[in-house]
Amino acid sequence: MKAMFQMARLFDQPLDKWDTSSVKDMSHMFEWAKSFNQPLNMWNTWNVESMEAMFFGAESFNRSLNAYANEWNTSKVKDMSYMFCEAISFDQPLVKWDISKVENISHMFDSATSFNQPLVNWDTSNIKEMRAMFHDAYEFSFKELLEDSWDISSVSDINSINDIFK
Repeated sequence: MKAMFQMARLFDQPLDKWDTSSVKDMSHMFEWAKSFNQPLNMWNTWNVESMEAMFFGAESFNRSLNAYANEWNTSKVKDMSYMFCEAISFDQPLVKWDISKVENISHMFDSATSFNQPLVNWDTSNIKEMRAMFHDAYEFSFKELLEDSWDISSVSDINSINDIFK
């Protein structure tokens, strides 16, 4: 499903009935699909390994991606870099996500100007790249909580937690 709706600027059709149980790569799937705002919380994402830039520039997208009957599962995902970059409307809770295998979350919420959700329960111990994760994410107000709860000892591309906001 990699880049399936990439650049489909006017696309906004329901996809909630799709069988996604064998999909491994959802990277760039809705990149620059500016009008897309359909529910996806019923998708089975148990086998997905890459969500890189999945909603990059999906300006209208603001739907829940929390597990519904454990279908939306992120436990095998390794790359979430740029996932919501420039998704300016997105502001949904992601606290239930299992990101324990994720290695790259750099630019994940870069310029996601509406995003303001606590991510304190995330297991960040395996993350290697985190730079500019919240760059220009103006509404994000949980910086102090991240400083106290995130393990960034494996991260190699920043000097301190402050670097994820630059």
